Amino acid sequence: MRNYLYAKTANIKFIVICLILALLVCGASVYKIVKVKNNSHFNSASPGSLYYAEAAFHYRYAEIAAKSQKNPFDILKNDTAVQYPETINIFKYETVMMELFYGSLYRIANFGLSFNLFLIYATCFFSSLTLVGVFLIARRLFKDDIVALGAALFYATTPASYLRTAAGSFLREDFTLVFVLISVLLIMLQLEVKSRPFLNLTSGILVVFNLSSWHFNNFIYICMLPFFFWLFAARPAILKNFFYSFLPIFAAAFLIPILKTRGFATSILTCGPYAILAAYFLGRSFQKPLRRLLFLLAIFAVIMGIRSLVPVNETAYSHVYDMFMEKLKFFLKKPDNPSLLSFSARQLWESAFNSPTPGELWWLGKLAFPLGLIGSFFLLWKERKNAGPGTFAASLSIILFLLSIMAKRILVVAAPFLAITLWGCALFDKKKPYLKFGLFFLLILNSLGLTLSPIESGRFTAASYRELFKWIDSNTRPDDAFLAHIHVSPMILLNTGRPEVLHPKFENLFIRKKYEEFIISLYSEDEERLFAFCKKNLSGYLVYDWGFFITDGKDSMRYLGEAAPGISEKAMAARLHFGDPTLRHFKPAFRNSAFTVYEVVESSDSEIKKMPYSPIYDPALYRKENGFYKDTRLTYDALIIPYAEKVNRSSFLLTAQEAFTAVDILEPVVEKIPGGSEAIFVLSQAYVQLKEYGKAEKLLKNYLTSLDHEELAIEPLSAKISELLADVLYYQGRYDESFDVLNSCLKLPSHSADIYKKLGTLSQLDQKQERAEQYFRQYKEYQDKK
Repeated sequence: MRNYLYAKTANIKFIVICLILALLVCGASVYKIVKVKNNSHFNSASPGSLYYAEAAFHYRYAEIAAKSQKNPFDILKNDTAVQYPETINIFKYETVMMELFYGSLYRIANFGLSFNLFLIYATCFFSSLTLVGVFLIARRLFKDDIVALGAALFYATTPASYLRTAAGSFLREDFTLVFVLISVLLIMLQLEVKSRPFLNLTSGILVVFNLSSWHFNNFIYICMLPFFFWLFAARPAILKNFFYSFLPIFAAAFLIPILKTRGFATSILTCGPYAILAAYFLGRSFQKPLRRLLFLLAIFAVIMGIRSLVPVNETAYSHVYDMFMEKLKFFLKKPDNPSLLSFSARQLWESAFNSPTPGELWWLGKLAFPLGLIGSFFLLWKERKNAGPGTFAASLSIILFLLSIMAKRILVVAAPFLAITLWGCALFDKKKPYLKFGLFFLLILNSLGLTLSPIESGRFTAASYRELFKWIDSNTRPDDAFLAHIHVSPMILLNTGRPEVLHPKFENLFIRKKYEEFIISLYSEDEERLFAFCKKNLSGYLVYDWGFFITDGKDSMRYLGEAAPGISEKAMAARLHFGDPTLRHFKPAFRNSAFTVYEVVESSDSEIKKMPYSPIYDPALYRKENGFYKDTRLTYDALIIPYAEKVNRSSFLLTAQEAFTAVDILEPVVEKIPGGSEAIFVLSQAYVQLKEYGKAEKLLKNYLTSLDHEELAIEPLSAKISELLADVLYYQGRYDESFDVLNSCLKLPSHSADIYKKLGTLSQLDQKQERAEQYFRQYKEYQDKK
């Protein structure tokens, strides 16, 4: 009877735990979905600008796997659009397990959803399954369901667990972390004394799957090598359990295309097991752990030495190793002079690969990171005499955290392990349960700050991307190739289908060299050099974005091109930014607040198309010394961004009948930026509201006479400004002049239907009824047409 009651209680407990875990996964999924949908870049109908850089790269392949009428594998083996003009077998250069998984899942069960929405729901749910992995590892480690739930909750409330997913990214860590955690759990099970061949073989196959799913998993498994080295020294007999695991890993080096291409058979990761095998058979005479460890390290050093002397094909990660070495050389601080770094280090040492600041460590990890480190040391102390699962989890947590000091993106990988090991703090004294209660109280503090507000990136507005994609769709051929920033190129390919010359997947050595050639050309003073690059890569268009010129910090494109802190006025990036009319091979075709599209031509003999005025492209607003533009980002932040903000604020003030305040705000703005049509228009409206018609007339006439007919035709607000001038003249009783101005408005393509109505009214005042009726008819026809 007692056994029956115990079994029944255990079953109820198991069901309750499963329900809580299911609710936690569902809650985390819904939380991420809501944050994604609140993002200004979210569009339920299409991917749009939500998927940026590598996320757009991944989305395209997932969509091919999900919706292509042809065999997706044939398309991926012969991709002519992703790295134009080369044809790429993507299976040899990219880990596309995630894309194939979601694409196949959509074919099986899409529930009638668009692929865009399906992918958001699926990724938010699947990435939340990491909570189950955290729970299972913690339960195995601490033998306590409540502690395991606490670990899952700590991870769920740690921003590193959801920030990138909730921002709308489609990144491989969200997919592969689930399998990495399962792999860690299997390795922990293998650390038991009893050998289980099936478990060992399954563990090895899962390692192969992970290595084929995300390139960074290679580094995660490298982080496990120190533990296995220590295991060889302290418990060599247990390593027999891993023999069957190594067999599929070794075989995969010769069978899996992506691993073959990256030279996995001679990689640092495989050199570790080679050294252990050699030391195991050659070092049987060494009985003391320290001697065994030193012998193993000596063999590993010899293998690595031979590896460095013999050319081996591991080009996929050479730029990563370069970055780490140069970070150590400069003590994690990027030098002011970009030429002190190699290009391969510069191209990676930016953004997510910068070292985190203390503020970023807190923002991403909150209490989980410091507590996780403390708990890791308690786990190491507990198993100091018999290395086991606790030592494994603790060493992995500490090493990943130390690596994240080199590159903050690694914090995303370290977070689940630190959320587990932090419960090692409770091992300080098992007889005092208040330690566990204290950790649960800190869990409440860790959850503070969770909001449904969207995670907005510092990218351009969604409208700027929509305008770019729309123009490309309407004005170029499907086979026209585009050269653009590596973050924008995949978005163009995804949203318009136009081939891209560059992409952001730097595990491909050829694309890194290609990107370097582009950057050097962009910041050189030789137009022929950039043209030659475009011609060699059959690029029909160059998409210039303002980041090529404006940003001047250590994460900027200019730093990458050795054009920081100052940039020469003769550099191609500067000439393209300001639309230099002397350019021979780059003909402007489209421009908005973020992008300028240049058509690449042999010779620009035809007349150069003028573009509407925008303060961001006005050379007079930027400080120039001795032929070099300085402090461009400061100018943008201090002058151009406030320009837009002040115009918008003044518009609201006019609506609230606060014209005096609007005038005080805009008069200094117009003085600094006299070409800003938005400020001219709103300030003139403020003068009209104050009945200061003389000031309004002078301001409007000065602006209109400063532009020639072609400039007036392309300026979006020119017709409205002319119409406002006509209104000002009308209010002063100068009807004939008002009529003439309105007539001139009809020559502008952006004029409104109200022009005809006003001309009709003025004709009536002039006793010309027939002409008035004609204008009223035109007014009605124009309205109907619109």
